[in-house]
Amino acid sequence: MSTRPLRRTSAATKASEIWNARSAWLEGDWPRGIWNCSWWCITTIGTIDAASEELYALWEPLLAAFEAGLWLFCITKQLEVVLAPIPSRVVVDHQRRLHCKDGTAFVWLDYQEYYWHGETMPADLVLHPERITLDHISQEHNPELAQLMRELYEEQHRARGSD
Repeated sequence: MSTRPLRRTSAATKASEIWNARSAWLEGDWPRGIWNCSWWCITTIGTIDAASEELYALWEPLLAAFEAGLWLFCITKQLEVVLAPIPSRVVVDHQRRLHCKDGTAFVWLDYQEYYWHGETMPADLVLHPERITLDHISQEHNPELAQLMRELYEEQHRARGSD
């Protein structure tokens, strides 16, 4: 059985990290029939172990698409295939939660979001934490967001060397 060697691309090496971070982003807004291309590529690799040229020929295009940057795909009721490329930016903290202290943590096509240790943040808080005041924090009704604002506020004041 002749197969092509697997390529190690930056998109492929980040797929696992991206898939683990996706839950914070997907949050149930997507249809149920969306599949992770990296997971389905296991089938292609399994056909190599089974020495089945027929099955390999069937699944190999999906592996090639993954190596080219395919992340998710779904089939619509009209039998159209919708392809989604791997996000161009995914930044996570040491616990693998979406997090970036000075910019976007998630960028996919023209969609971007800001996260602080897995919690969605308004862009202004991440891009301009120096604008956070104790008054803003005390007026925040969302306790998780208020806590995140306190962390950003404290980090800003530690960085300046003041209380």
